Amino acid sequence: MEMAIADRVDGIIVQVSDEEAVSAQIDKAEEQNIPVITIRSDAPASKRVSSVLYRLCKHGTSCSRYL
Repeated sequence: MEMAIADRVDGIIVQVSDEEAVSAQIDKAEEQNIPVITIRSDAPASKRVSSVLYRLCKHGTSCSRYL
């Protein structure tokens, strides 16, 4: 994320693995007007714009139907 912020990208999509560590980076990006969206996991205490989540159990069930 640090490289993306330094490059002043238009937006960032990130999967949060460590909410505490990533939240600071998300907030830093948002302070520079770089919107951040989290996927699969969330950092609700951060300044992220939105979060895209899904239920893993339901996703696994849907995938197994195709196998």
